[in-house]
Amino acid sequence: MQMNKSAEGNDYAAELVAGLKIASPCSMRFEDMKHTDETYKRFCGDCSKNVFDVASMSREQVAQLVEESWRTDGTMPCLRLYRRTDGTVITDDCPVGLRRVRNFYRRLKASAAAFAAFFLGGMPNLQARADEPLMGKPMAPGPRDTRPLMGAVCPPNWAQMASSRPEIKKIQDELAVLEKKSDKGSAADRAKLARLQLSLARAANSANFGYYASQVLEQAAALARQNGDKALLSDIVKEKLNTLDVLKVKDKSSVQAEIDALKKEGK
Repeated sequence: MQMNKSAEGNDYAAELVAGLKIASPCSMRFEDMKHTDETYKRFCGDCSKNVFDVASMSREQVAQLVEESWRTDGTMPCLRLYRRTDGTVITDDCPVGLRRVRNFYRRLKASAAAFAAFFLGGMPNLQARADEPLMGKPMAPGPRDTRPLMGAVCPPNWAQMASSRPEIKKIQDELAVLEKKSDKGSAADRAKLARLQLSLARAANSANFGYYASQVLEQAAALARQNGDKALLSDIVKEKLNTLDVLKVKDKSSVQAEIDALKKEGK
């Protein structure tokens, strides 16, 4: 798994990792899963999926994993997260102090397991009960929950992540004001919204937020089609090509087909 070492890539990865949340907590034990070639990845036989230990990965590795999974089939990977009391998700490239928290928890868990095995060794009934997973409605992970959580993660909030860039936040605010004032039944207002969304998508692409740009472009394209504005729609579809470059998608045939179709209609 390749990693982006640029400062901008590091900032993006840090923002993505900070926003990770477990959507469906899993009761399986990571330690009981099958080992793989990678130390941070194990295979869960119960759900036939790979599970990744974020605490053993760099932020860039985690970001790339999430992006690849989302780009490939629109799903999120199963992750194991350690979250500090201040809400920080611990990764392998986090500061030494954070790694100590993670390592302390691991040593504590290993010691507790060894003690339980020794104490309950002669009591099979209690041993079986101790190994049974607890069931019930899981609590939503909060800033004070430092236990490792494991399961499928929620898709990142691309808009919120992108809003950390001042140039993007400015256009988002302008768009929010325009959406409140505009009359969606008016072709002129729809055109204004679509053009501003196109500007937002361009800013998002420039800041390497390709997934957010993709979402915004779809909204802009819908408004342009509703207006029958082929010139604006052509600009929007061309920006999709830039988005594919940002996302490092090699197959651009579907977007190119859209461009060719618009050209034929314009003749």
